[in-house]
Amino acid sequence: MTSCAKNDRNLELYSLYPSLFIKYINFLYLTLDQQLFTYIVSIMIIAAIILIFLGAAIKYGKLYFLIAGYNTMSESEKSKVDIDGIATLFRNVTWGMALVMLLGALGTIIFNNSEIEISACLLAIVVGIPYLIIRSNSKKYKR
Repeated sequence: MTSCAKNDRNLELYSLYPSLFIKYINFLYLTLDQQLFTYIVSIMIIAAIILIFLGAAIKYGKLYFLIAGYNTMSESEKSKVDIDGIATLFRNVTWGMALVMLLGALGTIIFNNSEIEISACLLAIVVGIPYLIIRSNSKKYKR
């Protein structure tokens, strides 16, 4: 039997049983939707874990070179900056962003709605990053 004949036979089957075809398409859609849902939750949890480690590395590991611009400052400029305060700010903001993402993942799992997690991720980014930039460049962290 050629592939063309097989396709014709399948079309005949689906034309005879349209509900079977619709059920098959719905099954494929739900399977792909569930896989996408699982991937989105997994990615957000991994991103939150990375943010937690990044905040801890900057604050407790004293990896100040991860802070943009600090590495390129001269020693005299570095002495004018409260790097411990900025590191604490980075830790608090990254942990806050991670918390929002984890709560979004939890809400997605509980309510079975991936829009919750996407909204939480966008909220964390849109609020967290500008807050971090504005606060770290304020007079509070200058000596």
